[in-house]
Amino acid sequence: TVSVLYWSDLMRAASIASVLALALLAAVTAAKTPAEWTQRRIYQVLTDRFARPANDTRSCNFNEYCGGTFNAMADHLDYIAGMGFNAIWISPVPVNYEGGYHGYWATNFFKINPHFGTEQDLKNFVAKAHSMGIWIMIDIVVNHVGPVGMNFSEIFPFNESAHYHPDCAVTQYDCNTEMVHRCRLFQLPDLDQQNPFVQQQLQKYVQWLLNDFGFDGIRADTVMYIEQSYWAGLQSAVGTFIAGEISGTFACNQAYTNYGIDATLNYPMYYAIR
Repeated sequence: TVSVLYWSDLMRAASIASVLALALLAAVTAAKTPAEWTQRRIYQVLTDRFARPANDTRSCNFNEYCGGTFNAMADHLDYIAGMGFNAIWISPVPVNYEGGYHGYWATNFFKINPHFGTEQDLKNFVAKAHSMGIWIMIDIVVNHVGPVGMNFSEIFPFNESAHYHPDCAVTQYDCNTEMVHRCRLFQLPDLDQQNPFVQQQLQKYVQWLLNDFGFDGIRADTVMYIEQSYWAGLQSAVGTFIAGEISGTFACNQAYTNYGIDATLNYPMYYAIR
């Protein structure tokens, strides 16, 4: 039996860093971590757009990097805590394709995006947040890579065509269909999570983030574009709370929380109240 919790206090801040007034639909389980996360008020931060170093006064083209860094975020933790938030969801951190200030176009899964800072900067940010009682949720993307077309040599470690599904386009968005699971979303090369190498490396990537940087939970991008069984396996392997993006129906959200991940962003509620 699955109960659904509506986390109505999620992301209330009216800044560019947290414009989504969404809720989480959590599957109540015996695990401790999901229960603890229901008590957290989560503030979303797009690292590149939240805070720049004090001496960075350059103009910003919104289609490119604007200069936000881990260190600058750390300097503004009091601001976030002062609004009543005790958790922060930050955007993906790997090296991205040119123009990928948002973090969703990875080209090297095992290197930190230098636009945001160094590995040590990221560790320092997480450590400072923890010292203030703030948890950090890391955004991950394991469905696709950056917009490299068929030039997979630009991607590490997924540099062979065998690591991807055949090239086709998603043109309908119904939950749990072959097209949604196997085709390209917005022309982004679609990883084949059933390939043993891909599955192993993605798990290694997630464990690297958790073990080396000390993140407290995961926000997973494009969850409904990968089979439920993959998410169930990843969650079991990494043993960490996962809240995922599913922009489909309530039934699709419920299906993935029933078998796959702990919680989903409540897009059905968001669309109803916006």
